Amino acid sequence: MESSRKNKSLYLTQEIKSMLEMCAHGLLNPVTTLMNHHEYDMVNATGIYQGMSLPFPFILAPNGKKNLAVLKAAKQGEKLKLVCDGQIFGEICVNEIFTIDKETFFKKLMGGDLTSQKAKTLYAQLGNYAISGSYTLKKVSHFADMIYLIEQRKLMLHAKNISAFMLQANPIHRVHERIIRICYDSSDLLVLFIVKPYKDNGLLPFELRQKILQLTIDNYFLANRLLIIPLDDSYLFNGANHVILNAIIVQNLGCTRFIIGRNHMGLSLFYESNQIHTIFDSLQGIRLDVQILSEYVYCKQCGTIVSIISCPHGAHHHIHYHTKSMLELFNLGIPPPNILVRKEISAMILERLYPNRFKKMEQLYKGISPSKLLDEYGDKSFYSDFLSLYQAQMVN
Repeated sequence: MESSRKNKSLYLTQEIKSMLEMCAHGLLNPVTTLMNHHEYDMVNATGIYQGMSLPFPFILAPNGKKNLAVLKAAKQGEKLKLVCDGQIFGEICVNEIFTIDKETFFKKLMGGDLTSQKAKTLYAQLGNYAISGSYTLKKVSHFADMIYLIEQRKLMLHAKNISAFMLQANPIHRVHERIIRICYDSSDLLVLFIVKPYKDNGLLPFELRQKILQLTIDNYFLANRLLIIPLDDSYLFNGANHVILNAIIVQNLGCTRFIIGRNHMGLSLFYESNQIHTIFDSLQGIRLDVQILSEYVYCKQCGTIVSIISCPHGAHHHIHYHTKSMLELFNLGIPPPNILVRKEISAMILERLYPNRFKKMEQLYKGISPSKLLDEYGDKSFYSDFLSLYQAQMVN
């Protein structure tokens, strides 16, 4: 009996589980279920599904010997268990099993990113057989909480103009703050989606990024019109597909405006007849007001953060907010200047990356400052107090 039950199970990754949950909660509308063979062919050929631009067909094609055996033996109307990390999380009623062109589907799914480690991992997870059919989930996922929070805040504020801004906050820096302020001033509600990947490759730990973003909002903004929402960054979000899927999700969550940086991957920005054009000009079904933000820098002549479009000074006066460079400084144990990242944020990051580091620097610090903060409060206070010795000024 146990063997028979296992033979009727599909074993899926956390990312696939998240994908199915997104669909079940309406975040991918008009996609509401797994596509059948006809719909798969139609989306492959046209890039359109029920009037909405869709970069790839929404199918389930898991790889693995066990999954392959189950898919080959499955009959229409049969129910299969959905298993992730050893736990049954749902059930699917088989409508159709069909073969796919794995190479073509993979290229569409990756949105042009075919050589990264992420792409190689995903290719190994894809099978040659897809399953369609209605499915049910055993538990309410965190996406339900996300939808509830946004709806409750909209009702509380009677919000009509709802803006969405997605960021990794890796780390959150002064330009992030400037963008948030600009968006805040023109919105009834601003939803900040902080990207939550399944593997923090090259990123600060998610819980640290979320904590820092919350600290920034709590201390430097009127938080009643701001909402921080974690958003899973599954394998659906790749290359040019990233911005399209993000737009579909924020639209389905009731947002009316999508704020996006000029340098966002997949935006496909170009100029023609003195007009800015992006990938959104060719999309169907996206009703959002898409606002493309300029690149911001710190100008040493202006003494503040400015748009490169409006600043009259040359590039040699500009300090760029390059997140990879800032992160590399942190990895080297060097706090970025205050004009880039607030000192309390730098202190939190260094405390996390170098736990108990201050013990090795105790004598050095005491030689510079007679303060007893080192003994009384520990790592974070040490970094914060030490960073206060920097003389860089920031004009807010």
